[in-house]
Amino acid sequence: MYNFDEIIDRRHTGALKWESGPDGSSLPEDIIPMWVADMDFPCASPIVDALHKAVDNRVYGYSQYPEGYFDALKDFYARRHNITINEDEILFTAGVVPALQYAVLALTEPGDGVITQTPVYYPFFGVISKGNRVLLDNKLINTDGKYSIDFDDLEKLASDPRAKVMMICSPHNPVGRVWTAEELTKMQEICLRHDLVFLVDEIHHDLIRGGYKHISVMELFPDAQNVICCTAPSKTFNLAGLGVSHMFCRNKEYLKKIAAVRGYPDQNPLSLAAVKAAFTNCDDWIDQLNEYIDGNFDLFYELVEKYFPKAKITETEGTYLAWVDIRAYTEDSKAVETLLLDKYHVYIECGDAFHGEGFLRINLACPRSYVEEAFDRIKDIKL
Repeated sequence: MYNFDEIIDRRHTGALKWESGPDGSSLPEDIIPMWVADMDFPCASPIVDALHKAVDNRVYGYSQYPEGYFDALKDFYARRHNITINEDEILFTAGVVPALQYAVLALTEPGDGVITQTPVYYPFFGVISKGNRVLLDNKLINTDGKYSIDFDDLEKLASDPRAKVMMICSPHNPVGRVWTAEELTKMQEICLRHDLVFLVDEIHHDLIRGGYKHISVMELFPDAQNVICCTAPSKTFNLAGLGVSHMFCRNKEYLKKIAAVRGYPDQNPLSLAAVKAAFTNCDDWIDQLNEYIDGNFDLFYELVEKYFPKAKITETEGTYLAWVDIRAYTEDSKAVETLLLDKYHVYIECGDAFHGEGFLRINLACPRSYVEEAFDRIKDIKL
């Protein structure tokens, strides 16, 4: 069993989560950071061992993919996600957000529209605005804490002559939905009807709460030429700082255009060693991690109900991010973020940047003692 209760002191290591405040200022020494989406768990031991071995080589020059790298990647996605992918349908990128940016820049022109669904992961807005692309907002419907897609509005937006791409999170960040096969199929049908690229961020695909199942668009639409799937080991294995992601696409012309925008790949020997080990030897770690995070959510739901009973919690189906509606207390979620940080040294994110004013996003991928300590600090707050 992996010990997810272990405390790793990340202070003074350059860790963004532990050291950088909203304005770039330093965070307090006793901060409990529950904001940016990385985990406070130590990496799985096979990854650490592979990194030690790579470091012990003592030379870190230009690197090609190590023997067995793509076999490990393909086996992992076949085993965990029922995806069959060929090596020439994979494009290496240094992160999912850059991958989305490359795709939008390669496959659209200035003034073209990109459909997305707010509230949504805030880098999406930068991906769309760079190069003068236009946001077409298919706002999600919130029905008493359960989010769904407005398909009538989506059809209307897709028919806009500016629309060229639909870009979604699956699972969705921040609302935590794991889109069903029926929902994904309806989105794809609309994309096909209006000749849209279906660009899907699946970075949280392994982080699924108990009772739910993620379905990749690469499994659901195995031959689709308009589908681009952006994946990464970064969220699953807590490797965000290593800058590794993979784009899957059957359309070779799309990949050629995207690769031209990306330029030379910048993989490095440490990243490649870590990822190969993760894809090969860490399935047990994923399963134990999800079980532990489920326990954190159970505790979180209990504590919110006890101390903030008027808050509405969106049931998280995927990701390790809680999305909480505090509008029964206040519409000013930014003020709550500031109060919790300044007075209680608990750092969570308000929903404003996601286009979710009146909501809070809370990262629960941490030792359970952090969750307990955070509520112990804030339980008597008057919102």
